Amino acid sequence: MWQARHAGSAKCDIALDKIPTKQRPRWNGGKRPYTPRGTANAEKAIRSAWLEQVGHRWTGHEGEVRVTILVERPLCKSNPKYWAGRADVAAPDLDNIAKLCCDALNGVAYADDRQATRLHVARLPRAPFRRHCRIRIRIDYYEETYVKEKRR
Repeated sequence: MWQARHAGSAKCDIALDKIPTKQRPRWNGGKRPYTPRGTANAEKAIRSAWLEQVGHRWTGHEGEVRVTILVERPLCKSNPKYWAGRADVAAPDLDNIAKLCCDALNGVAYADDRQATRLHVARLPRAPFRRHCRIRIRIDYYEETYVKEKRR
């Protein structure tokens, strides 16, 4: 029987001017695919923020990981203040944000994003009087061990 044991967790808060999203790959004259500059810059920002706040402790982790991503955006100044706390249903899509974050942390927070067994992504209600958008990432690390069952 396999048992998973919580090995630890790590958190990272990233402040950005706007919430990035994973863009489709582009083709260089129909010959070679490349990653668009906006996606590459966003992945680099997420990766560097993770390394600055967490470091290389979990870089080679090859066990199960559970990822939680919370997205916060400020309420636009042009919106009325009574809209504070209203659900944020505008673009970008949460699945594109999750893909960007998970791909950016490959080889930094874990060996590969296929190790994620649970992914929770949520967009928090908009808050007034805030300057930047924020992405909060929490990763829980697990180690599995095999425990031989006793015969009766």
